[in-house]
Amino acid sequence: MERVLGAIAWAELRGRDRGLRGPSGAWLAVWVLATAFRHLRKMVAAEPVVVREELKPGEQLVITHFEKQKRPSRRARRRARKAGADA
Repeated sequence: MERVLGAIAWAELRGRDRGLRGPSGAWLAVWVLATAFRHLRKMVAAEPVVVREELKPGEQLVITHFEKQKRPSRRARRRARKAGADA
């Protein structure tokens, strides 16, 4: 999904430069669509979770965050398979 969002951001910038500020009607349409997508995505996004608690004396607040596990690249997986097959 990150690649798609990156491509849309790129298209929005290119559309702004070549369509909104330049003479190209096609790039203007790309800019309109990319900007509309960004605004619609913001409006449809889920509301953030807000938790309000009152801490009493002796209590503590523990906040944890587990990062997403990144999957190794296709090249790294291929090399690992090849190394396992050679052994």
